This record gives sequence, structure tokens and C-alpha cells, in this order.
Amino acid sequence: MGLARRRPDNRGRPGLIGCLFFRQQDRVIVHLVNLTSAATWRPPVEDLIPVEPFKIRLNGLTGRPNARLLLARVYRPIAPGSSAVAAVFEVASIFDHEVVIIG
Repeated sequence: MGLARRRPDNRGRPGLIGCLFFRQQDRVIVHLVNLTSAATWRPPVEDLIPVEPFKIRLNGLTGRPNARLLLARVYRPIAPGSSAVAAVFEVASIFDHEVVIIG
């Protein structure tokens, strides 16, 4: 499965999150963008509505010890998912965006 086909698991949570994935040498960079607003799809965005908390499940990223959330300035442990090829970690909150480095 290619990197572009992986999607965070945000089922059951309110909010609209945009996701971009990049591979850089031996790590994966995930850029999460909060697209939730009172006037979604009608620019300009005047108010940001934070979304919180949710778990992200990514396939094909086992064996990684933690996820580094750059804006939150925290490390989150990566737990094995329901299958042998999934990695799960939690993002406590996204105000405008978050950058996650796995690797």
C-alpha cells in the first residue's frame, strides 16, 4: 500500500481534518490541517474551531517508537493497532494545524 493511500482514522469525531503525507528518508511526516469553521468552504476563515482529541491509525508504520508533534511540542507513544501493520497514536488537539514526525 502506497503512502498516499494511508488516511488517519477520525471516525466518530466532529470536525474536518485535511491530511498530507510525506516520506523523507526513514521517516514519515504527517501534516494535519483543521478545516473546521462556522463557514466551512466559504473563505475567508474568520474563526478557528479547535478539534480534540482523536486517535490516528496509520497502516504500514509498525516498529516506530513514537510520534513527535511539533506544534504541541510533545512525543506520543505509538501503540500497535488491531493488525500487525498498523500504528496508532493520539493527537490531543488541533487548533489550526499540526505536523507529526514518525520515525
